[in-house]
Amino acid sequence: MNKVKDFNFGYLVDATAFLVAVLIVSSMITGNKKVLVSGAMFGILCFVFIVLYLLCQNTKITNESETKAFIKAEQGDNIDELLPKSTKYGIDGVKINGVVYKTPDGTHAKITKENKIKIDSVFGWLVYAVRGGILTDAPSDWKSLFDAK
Repeated sequence: MNKVKDFNFGYLVDATAFLVAVLIVSSMITGNKKVLVSGAMFGILCFVFIVLYLLCQNTKITNESETKAFIKAEQGDNIDELLPKSTKYGIDGVKINGVVYKTPDGTHAKITKENKIKIDSVFGWLVYAVRGGILTDAPSDWKSLFDAK
């Protein structure tokens, strides 16, 4: 296990965003401008964590199911098997039970025992919801993943 690869900035973003929300709401309730400034400072910190998340986070997927999956490497159109109870890094997409999913940069995902994709953090889920999800059409460099059996 590589601790640098396994560190999930998404949790840091989640915690910081929650703190920003608490500080801003409490400043609105109390009218305390110092709390509002603190909220703004933590907001800037949250932005830094988001940038780190998107630039530095290595996409990771863990297969917790009993079913073999297929993954597409981040670069090129190389396809590899993702065996049950294994983990891979630097992926762009995964195919499980005939369904192809896009995994955006920086997300830590799991294939559950029910063969569903689960994203580890709230921020990671938001990135996944905007830039990922189920693909129904095969871009040219994804054809081999769609065809994998």
